[in-house]
Amino acid sequence: MVKTKSKRFYLDSLFGQLHVRETRPNKEESKPKRPVICFHQSPLSGTQYKVFQNELGRDRLVYCPDTPGFGGSDIPYDEVTISQYADSMLPLLEKLKEETTFDSFDVLGGHTGSVIALEIALNKPDLINKIILPSIAFFSEEERKEIKNKFVNVPAYFSDPKFVSRIYSDTVLNSTTPISEDRKLELFAERLRSGLTAWYAPNAVTSYNSLEALKKTTHKVLIILLEDMLLDNSLRASKFIENCVIKDLRHISHTNAWDVDHKEIIQEIKMFLE
Repeated sequence: MVKTKSKRFYLDSLFGQLHVRETRPNKEESKPKRPVICFHQSPLSGTQYKVFQNELGRDRLVYCPDTPGFGGSDIPYDEVTISQYADSMLPLLEKLKEETTFDSFDVLGGHTGSVIALEIALNKPDLINKIILPSIAFFSEEERKEIKNKFVNVPAYFSDPKFVSRIYSDTVLNSTTPISEDRKLELFAERLRSGLTAWYAPNAVTSYNSLEALKKTTHKVLIILLEDMLLDNSLRASKFIENCVIKDLRHISHTNAWDVDHKEIIQEIKMFLE
């Protein structure tokens, strides 16, 4: 028996239309739980959370929007800031405020999504209840420069004949993640959809003052430590958050977190939220 109902929809937003995936319980609860909104890493889309979303959505509404320029959301007309990415998500939160019994919502964000979640909480604190951060984009000045040099450039689709084949080799043919071939292809395709403007997101992240955001955060935060390139960054970031809970799940890789080991992560999230 199917435990959830899923649909997709579009909202008018800052850069055109925002594409959103919704999952809800197959049977409406007499006392509904607070909805969760998940912000993805780049250059993926809300599809990153599909398996996780379907499981978490068994007892609450879960929404996974595509960041503008990624997945099915319209591409921004120029370089973007994290503040603009955050503003682009507000129509979704306002929609939920009108259509549900809740005035505030729980948010989750990893990598790029982590600072989008933080920025929304800073600018619209009344719309946010609790924050879940698996892998925080918090960088030293040296790390910012390294990331800018590596990722803040136009993808080499038309200058390097082997560019796409290398991505395919890494994420599909030689991937060790224990997921289906169809799922590997799905995630590979989502990477390509961001096209030539994929660099907008890492540029926004490395230009964002995450230290100031962390220090100003007053919401209760769950930091999930995963085996990930941002593990040390997340540990450093935790020192600047006044009200945070740290859950060490380093036996789970960020690659496996949302498709393979999602049930353990959901268990920790539910304990934090409830």
